[in-house]
Amino acid sequence: MIQLKKYYLKKYKFEIILICYLFIVLFNFQKIYKNREIKICLCTLGKNENKYTRQFIEHYKNLDVDKIFIYDNNDILGEKFEEVIKDYIDSGYVEILNWRGKKKQILNIMNDCYKKNNIIYDWLIFYEFDEYIFLKDFTSLKAYLNDYRFLFCKKICLNWVLHTDNNLLYYDDRSLSVRFPEKEPKVREKKQEDYHWLKL
Repeated sequence: MIQLKKYYLKKYKFEIILICYLFIVLFNFQKIYKNREIKICLCTLGKNENKYTRQFIEHYKNLDVDKIFIYDNNDILGEKFEEVIKDYIDSGYVEILNWRGKKKQILNIMNDCYKKNNIIYDWLIFYEFDEYIFLKDFTSLKAYLNDYRFLFCKKICLNWVLHTDNNLLYYDDRSLSVRFPEKEPKVREKKQEDYHWLKL
């Protein structure tokens, strides 16, 4: 029995060493990949969103998004984002791009944002002001996206979970998650368009 083991060890020595080496590389690669630095930006189109703009920005800032690009699609004489988030604009965390008075052309906006930022950022997220990501097992989007499962992933699609109006008739300044906690009776999960997340 011992001679048989020695025989196989000698015959497949190279293969055994190679397998052990690959396991070591894979283990270290996962650790390196998990701890690597990535940059995330979010691109959105906004019109008449001033009531919700600040909480939208703070939500994604808390999720570790590096920068937010808002395409201002308000009417020419309509409200301005500077009225509610001037501090974020002045700090450079939010950049406003002029799209005022134009028809909503989401694909043009996405292409514009992609062309301007694909070299700078690793991930580009396209979300609207009423779309919020909530993570169950991660504290930030960077921790989530650093999972090695996404190494060869080019895009991620998330499902919508729709909520009711909670029988609220009038606006108040509580956050959306507090005001509308109730999901639809039969929670419909609508598949998102496949361009919401792009790996750059």
